[in-house]
Amino acid sequence: MDSKDGIKDSIVDFIDDEAFYASKKNKSEIEKGSLAIYIFATLTLLSYVIFLLMNNEPFDWFSFTINILVVIIYYCLGVFSSHEPFNAFISTICIVGLVLILDLLFSSQLSFRGLILKVFLIVYISMKLEAAKNVQAYQKANSIKT
Repeated sequence: MDSKDGIKDSIVDFIDDEAFYASKKNKSEIEKGSLAIYIFATLTLLSYVIFLLMNNEPFDWFSFTINILVVIIYYCLGVFSSHEPFNAFISTICIVGLVLILDLLFSSQLSFRGLILKVFLIVYISMKLEAAKNVQAYQKANSIKT
């Protein structure tokens, strides 16, 4: 058997690999989770801008800075989810949960829609954790960098 037959057989083995196809399917689930994070970050940014425009009180730089930093963290978690999805999804759940708790304790601008949106994101990302764990394990086992 020459080297060309060995290469051809290894390519066929790779294509027939069920773990590869399962990883591709799970990858599409992760992309949906990442898209949900981006949509959530955009909606959060829009709500802060609308609140800022409708607010008649003096401008609060501290609150504005904190809100913008939170939005930046959400976008960074969306980017991070394409590299290490499981870690990013766990971090997203923790950050959104922390912000939710802080909003409940200290914020006077908490809205029912914001509460529902945060809970929905936490539940949706939680449903994608298994796929993220499988893809991240597959990438680590096969040394695939995305």
